[in-house]
Amino acid sequence: MIAAIASAGRRSAFPPRRLSLPDDILLEIASYLSFRDSLSISLVSKHVHNVVPPRITTVICSYQEHIVLLHAYVFRARGGADVATERASRLSSLTLAESAQNTRHPTADTGEDLDNYETLLTMFMTVAYTAKNLKYLRIDEFHICCRTKALDGTKLRNLVHMHLSDITDGLVAGGHKFYPPTLRVLHLAQFEVWELRPQITAFALFSSIEQQQLRSLSTLIIENFVPCADLSEMSNRAPQLATVRELVLIKADLRATTVLLSRTFPNLRSLCVVEYGFPHAIGTAPTPSPRLHALTVVDSTSDAIIVPWTCDRLLYICTTPADAQALELRRCDHSELVGLTLRIPHAKMRYGVWAVVLKTLPMISWLELEILQKDLSSTLEILQYDFPDDSDDFSYDSDDFPYDSIKFKRYSLDKVKCLSVLALRPNSDCAGRTDPSVIQDFLRDAARCMPALRYVALAEQDEVSADWKEDYSGDHAPWRWWEVRRDRAERGRDEVHEIPSWQGERIRVYLRDADAKHLSDGRLGVCSAPFVPTGSAFLSFLLSDAYFLVGGMLDRSSASFTMIICFVAGSGGIYETGSLDVRGRVHAEMTVDTEQTQASEHSYIQENLTMQR
Repeated sequence: MIAAIASAGRRSAFPPRRLSLPDDILLEIASYLSFRDSLSISLVSKHVHNVVPPRITTVICSYQEHIVLLHAYVFRARGGADVATERASRLSSLTLAESAQNTRHPTADTGEDLDNYETLLTMFMTVAYTAKNLKYLRIDEFHICCRTKALDGTKLRNLVHMHLSDITDGLVAGGHKFYPPTLRVLHLAQFEVWELRPQITAFALFSSIEQQQLRSLSTLIIENFVPCADLSEMSNRAPQLATVRELVLIKADLRATTVLLSRTFPNLRSLCVVEYGFPHAIGTAPTPSPRLHALTVVDSTSDAIIVPWTCDRLLYICTTPADAQALELRRCDHSELVGLTLRIPHAKMRYGVWAVVLKTLPMISWLELEILQKDLSSTLEILQYDFPDDSDDFSYDSDDFPYDSIKFKRYSLDKVKCLSVLALRPNSDCAGRTDPSVIQDFLRDAARCMPALRYVALAEQDEVSADWKEDYSGDHAPWRWWEVRRDRAERGRDEVHEIPSWQGERIRVYLRDADAKHLSDGRLGVCSAPFVPTGSAFLSFLLSDAYFLVGGMLDRSSASFTMIICFVAGSGGIYETGSLDVRGRVHAEMTVDTEQTQASEHSYIQENLTMQR
């Protein structure tokens, strides 16, 4: 469209008219465009170029010429030092690729600098030091920086994420600060191996990070690292990285025990292990067990996945169904595990994996199934087929657990409050959607076979990635949510109603952040036809306090919004209206509705109810 407008202006006999859009609207439009589209708009006219100039924020230097051109773009700009400072301040991401040592097409402008790569590295780092708003820096040939000391972390004043590859023992030699003090994410990859023997120990690596006092470091990623010795030398004094909350091990074996890792990372909250076994759980188990909130396991190479931590949430990704391993929760209180996410090729799994889920994970409150290779319709039919009848009496025999089939048992998943299923979009259906009758049958049977089920989420899309970094919650997948409303007075009259997706995703966020204490019996309450005031929009909302549902009533005449708290107690309920102040407290006046609900005599309303979420 932009090219057509410019072409029409050149062909017309009349001079092109200036765009009628104000400059601030043009800037707002350009903020949502990619660099290529923003550059196309800036070439429409001189006026638009002045309003929306091309702004380079991300640069990837794949060849030596790119380094020279980047240096010239910043320091040889027309306009002097002011323009150079402005251009450097726009840079937010710089990458020095591994192939940057190679040249592609030497020219007269670049040939004089191609003979000395160390000079080019100095030019690249000069641009990085000048970019005062630089947030991300990646250097693939870090061994040159170790040899020349070209990287000075103290000059990177606002850097947040650093990715270093091809690392040698110069990183832990000491005497030089490679890391900036503002660093939050540190990614160390491709540790050098000399004569098939690694040169860096895990103790030296952690000690070097500790000595630089990175008080803002919260995420540590270690990739392709097998140290030359175990962490037995840490038995006397283990380095402490107390600020690290997330540890990611990608094809890395620290050769450490659980006890030593818990000493090194005392405040660890999230652990991700990709394509390798777990640290050894040998010796005396720590008391209490090291606790994690989220644990991610991706294609473990061990015969069995041993989880020696107490965790609240487990994400298990298996891309090869034939090699699927069994989950073994050892040396930990597995009753604390309340959330399980299985990202698997299809809904048929090896017996060992699902059997452990049924036997040893009785406290699961939410279950997420993400299917990589099957469409949603086939997945729901498989799950629906495995729902038992009320009269069936199962025991944990081999006949009840086929080798390749998931089984839902009434007494094994009776704590599940939320079930989420993601699968591929069917190809045979011209509409690209699962038959609504299949969904309705699945919802009905799921509500019947899971007595505690409150919410069901279903989604289908063209591709489901096995990458552990992909998160399909929120807007990353077209989710549909349903709420199960149960009739306590008469069994079997349960109703399933669809709710807005944004409301369901808020529930997902709460469930992922909660632990066993928050998801104990009664925390979610029971939804039994809550009272809806006339002329208002009631939006049930999940809070951490038991039995509270929050809604809102909009008064169009006064343009005011009133919070509604519904307290469900026993067979009756009390609702109250009030306003929400900036401190997050609800000041309300209790009102009892005699037509819709009957207040329980044991119910009470706190005058200053603190909204935890």
